[in-house]
Amino acid sequence: MIKKNAFFGITELIEFIPEQIYNRLEFLHRMISYEIVNRYTYIKKEVRGDYLNMLQTAYSKMNPGAMNTILSVGASKEVRASIEAAKHNSLQPILNLLAKRKILQTLKDAKERFVSQTWMNFKRKNQRFYAKRIAFPFYKAFYRTENKIVFLTNKHTKMQDSFLGIYEELLKQKKDYKIIGHLKQPNRSFSELLRLYKDVATAKYIFLDDYYFQLYGTKAKTSTEVIQLWHAAGAFKKFGFSSIGSLDSNTEEFERAAHSLYSKVVVSSKEIVPFYADAFHVPEKNVLPLGVPRTDKFFDEDYKEYVHAYFEGKYPLTKGKKVITYAPTFRGGPSERQTFLMQLNIRRLIEKLGDEYVIILKMHPSVTRGVGIPYDLQEQAYNMSKEDINDVLIYTDILITDYSSVVFDFSIMENQQSFILTI
Repeated sequence: MIKKNAFFGITELIEFIPEQIYNRLEFLHRMISYEIVNRYTYIKKEVRGDYLNMLQTAYSKMNPGAMNTILSVGASKEVRASIEAAKHNSLQPILNLLAKRKILQTLKDAKERFVSQTWMNFKRKNQRFYAKRIAFPFYKAFYRTENKIVFLTNKHTKMQDSFLGIYEELLKQKKDYKIIGHLKQPNRSFSELLRLYKDVATAKYIFLDDYYFQLYGTKAKTSTEVIQLWHAAGAFKKFGFSSIGSLDSNTEEFERAAHSLYSKVVVSSKEIVPFYADAFHVPEKNVLPLGVPRTDKFFDEDYKEYVHAYFEGKYPLTKGKKVITYAPTFRGGPSERQTFLMQLNIRRLIEKLGDEYVIILKMHPSVTRGVGIPYDLQEQAYNMSKEDINDVLIYTDILITDYSSVVFDFSIMENQQSFILTI
């Protein structure tokens, strides 16, 4: 049985850990959410109140990115139950989940016989259609605009890049606003889909960092500012409307559906304002050269020191070595982009460089397959594709890239070197 002092100890630990570090401790988040929920029956009745207090303390310190990450795991039902328990100061949501699970297990075989995958796909498509084409217009028409700021992305499951910097600043400047993050979430339920469109319909400000298919072909309220931060710095290659007609480009209809709702676009400098205005069909006066928020950390010496300590702790064999990062962009259409054909010979590079260097691979977020490191080279080469690109750049001494705008970010750190390879 789980004892009373265990929950006291965990609660005190959570309160002691600095918030920035706490929000990176995914193993701790897993333990306090679904790991304990799945072992709820082992908790004695007299200490369940202490368990509830631990949940409330834990979730009060989580930022939207950390919260979204634990919701992305396979045990998302358990996580949601623990969140509801903390929110309502009651363990009943967890008890309801366990009771429902027992009933569903009994009905599972019958359900699998009668509900085919085709029906499930049909159901999901209809839910998306209802949420976007019926619920969203209803929310726009009958719900008022609130002091609400919404972050929308299909790129990241965490609060990172420019989103993180803006979020932290908004916490200081907009204390009377409700800040919500709808981040990358492959298992979004129908009720969560409805909540997303309701937030979009009632928000005063919406931040995007890339294409966001859930809003294709929609229009926000006139009282809502939709701000596109875009993920790349500079104007290194064509995108949006400016790419129409080029190899692997989208159609004009697609780009119009994707970009027609922007009211403002934030860019890195005034020199590239015309290019972004053309790419998104936005008036130049609405393209704001305010800089790229995510690069602020490149000037924060304390944060850079923290990043070095973080990577040296997670990858101890990189300590004291010169770090070479290979960060190529993607090629081809949407299906081709997922698999990357790496033409860099890691083994030969390591043999030529010797023990003084380590190699880091940082693939584009669109690449999900085709990247591997031979077993015997795993002490000299590391696949850090899941790490934050800006943190990786801070840890990098030499950058090797190709036709990627990452060179603009890296160039800010003048004490480091970059090479562009044409492949």
